[in-house]
Amino acid sequence: MNIAIAVNPKQIGAESIQTINARELHEFLGVGKDFSNWIKERIRKYEFVENQDFVSTECLSSPNLANSKSRPQKIIEYHLTLDMAKELSMVENNDRGREARRYFIECEKNLYTVLKASNFDVLGRINVRKLEQAAKLHRSVRMLARNRGLGLPEQVEQADAVILQMTGFDIPKLLGLSSSYVGKKRKTQAEQQQPAQADMRLPEPRGLKIITAINKSGIRLEVSENEMLNASTLAEYCGFASAVSINRWLVERGFQLPIVDRSGHQSYQPTNGGIEFGIVKTVPRHNSNGAAVPQLCWKAGFVEVVRKLAENVKPDHAPDFQLRH
Repeated sequence: MNIAIAVNPKQIGAESIQTINARELHEFLGVGKDFSNWIKERIRKYEFVENQDFVSTECLSSPNLANSKSRPQKIIEYHLTLDMAKELSMVENNDRGREARRYFIECEKNLYTVLKASNFDVLGRINVRKLEQAAKLHRSVRMLARNRGLGLPEQVEQADAVILQMTGFDIPKLLGLSSSYVGKKRKTQAEQQQPAQADMRLPEPRGLKIITAINKSGIRLEVSENEMLNASTLAEYCGFASAVSINRWLVERGFQLPIVDRSGHQSYQPTNGGIEFGIVKTVPRHNSNGAAVPQLCWKAGFVEVVRKLAENVKPDHAPDFQLRH
């Protein structure tokens, strides 16, 4: 895949993220519209959020040395997350867009392999935020294991296995321990992954299924089953009218619970029935108290679960949406 679009780390919010320069993507896609109008229209139309989906920087252009009257001009550079770059490529709905999207997915896979092996972020430091998220997932897995009747040692070992597979963090190793819990020999990585895959039904790293849908604008959407979707995007893939309608439906079906913080901001957390597919992320946007806003995101594989359940709903109790496969 011969695509000359550089991928570089940038600070977005509180963490370092792999990004690409929007001008390079614009040039590769061969968009007819000038860059400035194109990127501003895409940000507005698809509701991308600065310091979450992209960062912008102001710089001076290089003067044309062949023209004595040429002077540097201020230009704005946009650095996009790989998720935003994939979406912009997809909505072009042409061969170049599809090629670019496959390239960005490959970049993500390569980065994931490196991070999983090293437990470090793109700047060579342990990613504290992702480690905190891994700790939350660890507690959730222990709770699931406890509900299945496992004792504390087995709960910890099961959670360690899932964290290792999902994030690459080797918790006992980070703590300087030789075993998952005192008094029992730790299993090998291969032995850990086998029960985790069987019990938690985690996606295989290879041969990932592609989830497809047609949105309201008639654009074909594609996403691999291990990618994360917010409520708005999940609604598009499942055919719901909006994030509000699918959030209401997920609450009614017992997949999530609404919670309200002290400032009145409402968010959601997964229930025991939704923890397998939902992960709470902290996004850079802030509420009135200055606290970061939590956002519940879903694995794209959850789309098929929602579709199957929705198709079995009786017409007089059906939610306000139409499925678009």
